Amino acid sequence: AHSVGCVCGVTHHIQSSKGNAIQIGEGIYYKFESFVKSLEGTLGSVLGATDGFFAVRKDLFSTLTETRGDDFEIPVLIRMAGYRVLYNKDIVAKEDFSKDFREQHRRRTRMISWNITSLFLLLKFAIKKKFYFLGFQLISHKLLRWLVPFFILIELLQCVFYRSPFFDFVLGFNLLFFASAGLGALLPKGNSIFIRLFHISYSFCAINWSSFIGILKGIFRLQTEMWEKAR
Repeated sequence: AHSVGCVCGVTHHIQSSKGNAIQIGEGIYYKFESFVKSLEGTLGSVLGATDGFFAVRKDLFSTLTETRGDDFEIPVLIRMAGYRVLYNKDIVAKEDFSKDFREQHRRRTRMISWNITSLFLLLKFAIKKKFYFLGFQLISHKLLRWLVPFFILIELLQCVFYRSPFFDFVLGFNLLFFASAGLGALLPKGNSIFIRLFHISYSFCAINWSSFIGILKGIFRLQTEMWEKAR
């Protein structure tokens, strides 16, 4: 117990009775994120806490500015101080899903614009303090995922400028996927796998568009919006 510096809980998101493509896609995303954090918890190295709440040893707590993501940065700093960061599924917070794309986009761009600067600082500290596995986590769990829209953009540019049967096929596949995402935005909630696949493709595109904007805002320091606490 003395080696534990932080304990992270899990957030259960409440879906509205009607539901929509954003909420369905977010639900799948959060289930995957919870699974990854549970694996990290077995190693005592959870990479960031739930935004709902987390518990920290009093002597390890440090305040950050309002434009820094404390739920991400503080647990990582505690891990680099030599303490374990655990994940406890029995500690539960509940919050509503994003109501629509606009609300999800605001929340996600704000989060990433705050955290992208923190990520590079933490990565620098992790390498300096020889926490190489933690550095690997920061790259694989956070950075690569946030960079997905830039990888997609590079892929599309390659398809346009390096014409060949292979790149034409890849371009056609991408256009078909984007078309399915557009259809997913229009389809109502449904339990069939067919409809859910359209919802997943729409949510994937929406999340990555928000990541793209969030990184640009973070790099160019365009983020001015503060976190609005739920009451």
